[in-house]
Amino acid sequence: VLAPRNGYLAKVETGAVGWTAVRLGAGRLKKGDKIDPAVGIIMPTKVGDYCEEGRPLAVIHANDRQKLAQAQTELLAALSWSDEPVEPLPHLYGVVE
Repeated sequence: VLAPRNGYLAKVETGAVGWTAVRLGAGRLKKGDKIDPAVGIIMPTKVGDYCEEGRPLAVIHANDRQKLAQAQTELLAALSWSDEPVEPLPHLYGVVE
């Protein structure tokens, strides 16, 4: 999946990304659905990263061309962009003891 524009990755709708992976076959929509260990999404790009148009943002592993095309569309729709720098998200929010 390539960046559609120059800018800072401002937000990732993680729920939408998760459901995209489920529809690829990486999770279950209902009890009894099989999980396909060959499919999934790798997204090393993080909130706050500057991306140039055409730069790879993520890799989608799929075994069906229609599901791949739908996943690309859904993944791009789950991303928001900013022209101004964005603070990266913290790695930890706190510690529970």
